[in-house]
Amino acid sequence: MKFKINGGDKEKALMVSADETGFTIEKKGEDIRFEYSNISKAKTYFEWNKAK
Repeated sequence: MKFKINGGDKEKALMVSADETGFTIEKKGEDIRFEYSNISKAKTYFEWNKAK
């Protein structure tokens, strides 16, 4: 997912969970939680990998 934090910082990471109040991403092997109220814009997208 890609998202913009209130204040201008942009992030791109794998979303690992979400609930009613926020979501958790995995970045550099660490889980980081964000509350929806602190996010000004977000996009989710899928990466389709072909099996070899």
